[in-house]
Amino acid sequence: TGESAVMMNFVDPGKTDDYERVMQAYGQALRESDNAQYNQMASGLRIFRAAEPGQNNTVLYMWFVGSVVSGGNYAVAQVLNDEVAPGPPGNGAEMQGLYEAYIEALEGGGQQPINMTLMMEF
Repeated sequence: TGESAVMMNFVDPGKTDDYERVMQAYGQALRESDNAQYNQMASGLRIFRAAEPGQNNTVLYMWFVGSVVSGGNYAVAQVLNDEVAPGPPGNGAEMQGLYEAYIEALEGGGQQPINMTLMMEF
């Protein structure tokens, strides 16, 4: 809850392809959603990969949210659950596979959200 936000994601170096695949699906779900709030969230979100290693030699991915959407739920699992097709007769295989890849990529690392309010501008 702030004007802007940063989310640090510490990813297992052997799981970066999985993490990036999930982020592609997440971004696509936000952009292509019929939910106007998700579309607005997509327009202010940028994800970067750090050149330097993160804590415990993880790969650091930084989310920058330039303008946080009030009431928006940026949780990857929620967006994927809402937007990814449930698969053959509702078994949710695609969403489940993305969720598992996401959780496994963050094992040993995790996330650190930082909500920010502008203090000064030059």
